[in-house]
Amino acid sequence: GMPLLSGDFDQNQQNEIYLFTQLNDSILLHSISDFEHQDSVISCRLIARVRMVNGQSDAFIIPADMDDLNGDGYRELMFGVSTGFSKYPRKLFGYDIKNDTLYQTNYNLYSLTNILQADIFGDGKYEYFPFGYASDNIKESDTGFPYHDRSCWLTGFDRQLKPLFQPVEFPGVYGGLTLFTLSDKNDKNHLVGLYHYPKEATKPDLLMKINSEGQIIQSYILPDKFKSGAGRVFVLPFKDQDFLGYYQSRDSLLLFDENFLMVDILKPGFIPGTIHIYDLDMDGADECIILNQKPQELIIAKPGFRFLTRIPLSIENYDLARISFKNEPGKRPVLFINEGKKNYYFEYNPNPMYYARFGIYAGIYLGLFLFSLLVRKIQRSQLQRQYLAEKKIAELQLKIVRNQMDPHFAMNAITSVISAIGQNKTEE
Repeated sequence: GMPLLSGDFDQNQQNEIYLFTQLNDSILLHSISDFEHQDSVISCRLIARVRMVNGQSDAFIIPADMDDLNGDGYRELMFGVSTGFSKYPRKLFGYDIKNDTLYQTNYNLYSLTNILQADIFGDGKYEYFPFGYASDNIKESDTGFPYHDRSCWLTGFDRQLKPLFQPVEFPGVYGGLTLFTLSDKNDKNHLVGLYHYPKEATKPDLLMKINSEGQIIQSYILPDKFKSGAGRVFVLPFKDQDFLGYYQSRDSLLLFDENFLMVDILKPGFIPGTIHIYDLDMDGADECIILNQKPQELIIAKPGFRFLTRIPLSIENYDLARISFKNEPGKRPVLFINEGKKNYYFEYNPNPMYYARFGIYAGIYLGLFLFSLLVRKIQRSQLQRQYLAEKKIAELQLKIVRNQMDPHFAMNAITSVISAIGQNKTEE
């Protein structure tokens, strides 16, 4: 596929759009810097010749981030070109737009799927590590092609795209090699590799820490996968350092530090296709931009998979889906997803009601609390009135009884007095 790429080569805070096309056996590069005036920076720049079979080629572009290779203040357009069954071109390229100079690796590589740009020397500059899988398209018997497709090959290149070390072979058809960088608490980058053994090998995945000379200095055998589709590994920013996240299942994401020690287990509830890290809302904290395959959706989350935002998508081939970001002065970044003929643009803005909801929740709680106090006050008032009414009724009933008793008491007293007087007279 020939995707659209975006980048800011002159660092003027406005991205250009770069388009690759193919004319006969030629891959050509074009660029537009101003959509309104259709200003063209590059037009029909020859990048490479490709092999044609029945009038078609199987070449495709592997995007990478722009990088100032020669330190002149202008960024080079970085990318790779790979193929299916064709032997060439399978190289990394860096195009110096300002000086119209094309850098490239001096030999062809195996079946590539991605390019890792990593600062492994701690000088603030990228080195380049392409990786892919053993597709079995080009055999060992094919002459003039030492890095065939029946193995994966660990390779690294400096800023002039010269080899850092001799390629390291991982034999086995349909094996897969993935590379990452892991930043520890001291901001030191570690080159980490994940090797998927061929299925017939029935071996669990292998994590490897690799030094700048291509030597494996530490390895770790990952636990068995629980479900189909698991086994993916991603670098996740978490707290004050990066961690490797290994998906054992939809509900089991194991986090490892740079020494391959398990530090936590998360339950995200999904297995993503790809994860990109970028500060979309410009709040100083990176978001995880995730392309999820089942269901097909874009997920944006804070580290630790908090505060998920889910957007339905329709993507036919996740292997061809590419994510990039467009930056303009004074504006939030635009998320750009390219998948063949489909393009998606997203702007990610904080929900102004998100933090207001805490005030709303507090207001609702306070309202309910005050309402409960009012109800209790009304109930107490009703009980007080009922008590006073019952007390008054009791007093009235007692008064009536007393009033009824008073005449009888008086008559009895008089009768007793008269009787006593009469008795006294008789005795005399």
